[in-house]
Amino acid sequence: MSEKPPPRKMPWFAIVAVLAICLATPTYFVYSFIADRRTVQELPPPAAAYLDALIAGDRAKGYELLCEHRRDQVPLERWRADRNMEPHVTGYRVIAGRVSRPSEGPVGYSVEVELRYSDSHLEQVALPMVEEDSGWKVCTDRGY
Repeated sequence: MSEKPPPRKMPWFAIVAVLAICLATPTYFVYSFIADRRTVQELPPPAAAYLDALIAGDRAKGYELLCEHRRDQVPLERWRADRNMEPHVTGYRVIAGRVSRPSEGPVGYSVEVELRYSDSHLEQVALPMVEEDSGWKVCTDRGY
C-alpha cells in the first residue's frame, strides 16, 4: 500500500500577505478618517484670511496667501490689476472645509464659501486649497 502524502502546509508568505492586508486596510481607513477631520478644521482660516485681505484691499497680503503655482503663473502687478474688476467681493460666509478622495486621482482639498458681491448678489464657490511648506494656501485662478 502506498502511504498518504504529508498534508500541504500553507506557505509562510501567504499567511503574512493575508495578515498584512487584514491589518493595513482598516489602519489606513482609520488614519484617513482622523487626518481628514483634522484637515477639514485647518482649511477655513487660511481661506478666510485670503478673503479678508481682498475685502480690505490688501492685494499684497492676498497674493502672499495664494499657492506657489498661481504666483509663478501670474506676477504680482498683473494679479493686483485683475482684482479691480466689478462687482467685487464685499463679504463672505465660510460654509465648510472639504476633503475629497476620488477613486482615481489625487486627494482634493477645498473650502466652500458664500461670497457677497458689491452688486448684492450671492454666489457659493469652492476655493481650492494646497498644502505648502508654510501652510495651507488658496490655489484659485479666478479673480474675486
